[in-house]
Amino acid sequence: MSILFIVAYAGNHYYGLYPPHVAFFVMAFSVLIGVLIALRGKFLSVGLLSIVGGNLVPLLLSTGEAPGMTLLIYVLSLQLLALALSYLGGSPKWWMLRTVTLISTTLWTLVVLFENTTATYTMLFFELVFAGLFHSEAGGVNRNRSGIKEHLNRERRGSSIQSVCDRRIVCARINHARPRTAERENDVGHRAGALLRLAGN
Repeated sequence: MSILFIVAYAGNHYYGLYPPHVAFFVMAFSVLIGVLIALRGKFLSVGLLSIVGGNLVPLLLSTGEAPGMTLLIYVLSLQLLALALSYLGGSPKWWMLRTVTLISTTLWTLVVLFENTTATYTMLFFELVFAGLFHSEAGGVNRNRSGIKEHLNRERRGSSIQSVCDRRIVCARINHARPRTAERENDVGHRAGALLRLAGN
C-alpha cells in the first residue's frame, strides 16, 4: 500500500511519467486496498494510516485550482471508508477513526468554504450529508453495544439457571444415594454380628 502511494506521487511529481489524475487514482486505489486489509485483518494501524494518507492526497496532488465538488466527493468517500471501519471494527479502539475523519472532514470543508465562495449551497448539502453519516454511524454503534450487552446478560442468566439446575440434580442424586448407603451399612453390620456369634459358638 505504502509503495503504491509513494510510486504514484514520485512518478507524477518528480519524474512526470503520468498526469495528476492518474496519480490520484493510483493513490485512491492504494487507500482502498489499505482499508480492505485493515478490515479483513483487524489492523487498526493500517486503517488509520490509510485514512490519514488518503487525506494527504489532495495536498500532494494540488494543481492550484479552487477546490470544489470533486474534493467534496473525495472527502465524502474517505468519510464513508473511515466510518465503515469504525462501525465494523468491533471494539472501541476503532472509534479513533471516527475522530480522525471528523477532524479531517471539518478541515477540508473549511478549505472549500474559504477558497471557493461560490459553492455555498453545495457546501450546505455536503455538510448535511457529512453530519447525517456521523450520526448514523454513532447510532449504529450504540445499538450494537446495547445488543451485545443484552446478549451477555441473557447468557449470564442462562448460565445461572443452568448452574442452579445442575446443583439441584446433584443434590437429588446424593439424597437418593444416602438410603442405599445406609442399607448397605446395616447389612454389613448384620453380617459382621452373625459372624461374631458363629465364632463365639
